[in-house]
Amino acid sequence: MKKLRKLTLCLIAILFVFVLMQVRVNADNGASHKTYTVDSNGDMIPTQDAYIAVKKVTSITFSNSDLVTLNNPEDIYYNSKSKMFYIADTANGRVVATDATFTNALEIGKGILVKPQGVFASDEGLVYVADYGLKAVVIFDLDDLEHPTFINKPTHPLYVESSSDFLPTKIVVDQVGTMYIIDSGNANGIVTITKDNEFSGYFGANYVQPDFKYVVKFLFSTKEQRKKLYVSPVSPINLAIDGDGLINTLSNTSGSAVKKLNIAGTNLLPTNMRDWSDYVDIAIGPTETIYTVEKYGYICEYDREGNLLFNFAGYDSTGVTIGLFRSANSIEVDDEYNLYVLDGNQIQVFVQTEFAGLIHEALKLYNDGKYQESRSPWEQVLKLNNMFDLAHKGLGNAYLREGLYKEALAEFKLAKDTTSYSNAFWEVRNNWLNEYGYLLFIIIATLIIALIVLNKLHVFDTPKRKFSEFKQKIYKVKLIKETCHMFKFIRHPLDGFYENRRLEAMSVASATIWYGWFFVLTILASFFTGFVFNPGDKQSITIVSILLKSIIPLLLFVVCNYLICSIRSGSGRFKDVYINSICSLAPYLLFMPFVIILSNFVIESESFFYTMPHLVLWGWSFVLMYFMVKDIQEFNFGENTGNIILSILTMLLFVAFAFLLYMLSKQFINFVLDLIREVISRV
Repeated sequence: MKKLRKLTLCLIAILFVFVLMQVRVNADNGASHKTYTVDSNGDMIPTQDAYIAVKKVTSITFSNSDLVTLNNPEDIYYNSKSKMFYIADTANGRVVATDATFTNALEIGKGILVKPQGVFASDEGLVYVADYGLKAVVIFDLDDLEHPTFINKPTHPLYVESSSDFLPTKIVVDQVGTMYIIDSGNANGIVTITKDNEFSGYFGANYVQPDFKYVVKFLFSTKEQRKKLYVSPVSPINLAIDGDGLINTLSNTSGSAVKKLNIAGTNLLPTNMRDWSDYVDIAIGPTETIYTVEKYGYICEYDREGNLLFNFAGYDSTGVTIGLFRSANSIEVDDEYNLYVLDGNQIQVFVQTEFAGLIHEALKLYNDGKYQESRSPWEQVLKLNNMFDLAHKGLGNAYLREGLYKEALAEFKLAKDTTSYSNAFWEVRNNWLNEYGYLLFIIIATLIIALIVLNKLHVFDTPKRKFSEFKQKIYKVKLIKETCHMFKFIRHPLDGFYENRRLEAMSVASATIWYGWFFVLTILASFFTGFVFNPGDKQSITIVSILLKSIIPLLLFVVCNYLICSIRSGSGRFKDVYINSICSLAPYLLFMPFVIILSNFVIESESFFYTMPHLVLWGWSFVLMYFMVKDIQEFNFGENTGNIILSILTMLLFVAFAFLLYMLSKQFINFVLDLIREVISRV
């Protein structure tokens, strides 16, 4: 009784400690927002602050010393030549031009503009305003603000047929004067108008990607029903132009929300870049970094290749906290990487930190072709944050450009950048082949010739005879002979299945050895497959994950197949199914080690030489599995096909049941823990 009481007290104490370990402690470093980046696994992780909010601008001073406030401004643009900001003060029906001090401002378009929602200023002193209320683009010359030019609805037949109205909301202009205009609700893309006021077509349209459900509905619908199934593509909502004249667009889509379009309208950014679907504005920084802001106030900065550098700021319903936003709707960046974000009727200003400054410096040096010089800032970034994967990638690119390929390989591996790793490895392999390739060829040719000559001279007769005698000797050990029976399934698989069933050529023990080899082979594939094809984190690999990828699915098939075959009057024993199931995997078990070795010598562009053998071995094994079940259970082709389908369905039911049991157990444990926490909190 005393022992039982002590045991109970020990269990309660252990459970109490476990509960305390589950209690979360929140720490506040005093910052209004946290900064995140993306690691090599695609997960959002915290990093050093990239930008600090320094002030809120609530009023602007005009040149006549009048102090005014903005009223629902919807766009802000910075011209690097004039160092001036242009703000579309929408509800006040004007554009405000000001410097970074927000004093000595200039009013543009008062009494002319109705509802300006977008603004752009060229280096030639022209201010372009997209006025939704006027249904026109208004062009002001800073030397003659009283006589603007109006760009009204295009009269070109292509535009007239495709759009009912002209409702410009955003605008940018390239170096030759071509205007790119967001036309609200126009799903055909961005409206392009030349400087001579001629409609030149649509650009950068989004396309609808039909899913499987939509395709099925479309195939089984009538003509009238198909008309109702038509889905209009999402229109771009904002745009910006970079230093190379490339148009960057923003759309509220799931995936590819941010695009960088070349002259043909092709997106140059990766389709799998980390983006969201609640963006409201986009801006381009000095080194072609891309800035976006969401309606909830989250700001993202990407490099020119679409890699997420930082995600920071956020939402504040009160609109009081500096660095957080209540209704962010536009963002701009100046030459010093200072950010200006419209938030309701005020402007929040952010400055970059030392950490972000080092990254921007490294990106600028690399973009300018100064690869060696870019190494120093990247190395400083890694001293501040060794987990910043983009720094490893940037340093690897610098090494690659300098011809330091082995050093580049190490950095790309840390960044888990398989494409860049392949490029560096190709150089290493190419240099090795140039240096030693001829020697390797001579050695191989010499060995082949020597083997042919020695075979002609019967030099190998004695070794062959001794090997045959040794083979016969070790085959007297039953377990060894049974284990080696696996090799027969490569050339004569049906004979092998027959001998297993009728002559018991393999035992449960020898089959279990091959089950063990399957487990070991899965471990080898997880750890020693080439980095290009296996960039995952090796430290996250566990015994359980290996079992779930190897032994457990196979044993589950053995059990389910045996149960179904027993119900359907199959003649195979459980022992037969257990032994011959692993024998069906003979191609994979015997040849996969060579594929693993090969994977360490091929690159991404040569992935065929890895993926094709992999598919062939699994396909070959599945074919053997099909005929194994047929021969063991003595089914015809129709019965066998139905039997395998039912076996797979039974496996799925087992998995679903196990998952349900796991979830119920987890909820029960959480319930008990919550109950104990509640008791502790009340005590």
